[in-house]
Amino acid sequence: MREDNRRKNSGFTLVEVLVAVAILAVVSVPIIQSFVSVAQINSKSRRRQIATTIAESVMESCKAMTMAEFAAQFDYYDSSKFSVIAKNLENNSGSVSNARELDASGTNTIASSNRTAKKNAAGVVSFYGGPTAAPKTKFVFLIEGVSMGGGKYDAVIEYKPSARDTSGKTLSVSGTTKTVAQVLAGEGLRVLKYYDVEIRVYRAGGRLTEDPLSTIQGTVTDYNE
Repeated sequence: MREDNRRKNSGFTLVEVLVAVAILAVVSVPIIQSFVSVAQINSKSRRRQIATTIAESVMESCKAMTMAEFAAQFDYYDSSKFSVIAKNLENNSGSVSNARELDASGTNTIASSNRTAKKNAAGVVSFYGGPTAAPKTKFVFLIEGVSMGGGKYDAVIEYKPSARDTSGKTLSVSGTTKTVAQVLAGEGLRVLKYYDVEIRVYRAGGRLTEDPLSTIQGTVTDYNE
């Protein structure tokens, strides 16, 4: 009787404990890995969702502003006047570190004399010499350090004349070759221009080495039709 009681109270042997620990370790590792993977996927999905929100906000500004109004905000960055991205004053979401215009390669800051648009002290915007100037093939703008969702992002905006745009096509007027834009400007008419816009949003500092988190495209007009 006493021997039976000793057997009941003897507990697990060291070998049994080690086997149980080994089994637990084998079972736990894939479970922990799955939790880590899910957390990483959720984090990436959240970053992509935020990047898409930023891209959509910028696209709305592209549609709401003329090309000159948009470009003038990148001539000299002023945080108090920069309105390409809506800023939430309560949590500082949407605040921007810097904004500048780049050359066609999208790598270097463009020289001040070559920037697309400027705004004088009176707030009047001039657009690279006006609508009669030779058309550019690409305009590239960079917004750096956009704060949103606890992270920072960079947005690259590219404007290209759309295939729908006819303002750069040439006509023969009284023996002189002129663009449609020049002809319309000569008649005192506003020029309706179409641009294909692509917006790419990256993790802050990653635009030259990483794939974008979000890319959206659209066509905008310089004036309302």
